[in-house]
Amino acid sequence: KVREFLHLPLQQRQPSDWFVENFSAETQARHVADLLKGVLQHVSVESPTQAVIAAIRDDAMCGAKPPMSTAAKEVPANRPLIVTTVDAEEEFDWQLPLSRESRNVRSMREQHLLHRIFERNGVVPTYFVTYPIVTQPEGHEFLSDCMRDGKCQIGSQLHPWVTPPFDEDVSAYNSFAGNLPEELEFAKLKNLTDAIAERFGVRPTAYRAGRYGIGPHSAKALRRLGYRVDSSVVPEFSYHMMG
Repeated sequence: KVREFLHLPLQQRQPSDWFVENFSAETQARHVADLLKGVLQHVSVESPTQAVIAAIRDDAMCGAKPPMSTAAKEVPANRPLIVTTVDAEEEFDWQLPLSRESRNVRSMREQHLLHRIFERNGVVPTYFVTYPIVTQPEGHEFLSDCMRDGKCQIGSQLHPWVTPPFDEDVSAYNSFAGNLPEELEFAKLKNLTDAIAERFGVRPTAYRAGRYGIGPHSAKALRRLGYRVDSSVVPEFSYHMMG
């Protein structure tokens, strides 16, 4: 199915019924929920891995935050590994026109609830942060604490419409950073990168284009700024019709 998709002309690369049915966010969430429900109902605390699951169960069912047990800390060497990333961004409504005034970051106050689960499993997530997150205390204070304690890493996520310089019109087309003129895309990415370095004391080396809008000059800009990882490619999805 993936091979068939990749052979389609770019303008025809819209999500197929097969893909939506099997891999949509709703479908994946349902499968994960069903799996987790079964695990939480039937697991018994007999091994370190099960102790970790039990800790999540206790947290999910009663909202408590008991200290991590010794068994949960002693995780086997063959424990599954997963790369966990979180888009940390300002609030906005995709159904409304984009606006430079969309800078509300109050939702970051509640991020500690998710991070509780990360900590219990020894997960160190990478937060892909936008400019409003970096430049407002409500956005960066929690992340600064996590970063200082070695509990997260910081990457950059470029939302052009809220990242200076503001030399372009706000539009759906220009919301994809890869559509911007080369030097403007670079200038925005540099401003975001410098802001992250100043705020967190480390230059980011991982990047995700907002709206997955990587373009023909993006790789060059990333190399110039010292990035090593890009996660802007979304298999079998195309936003071509939106810009």
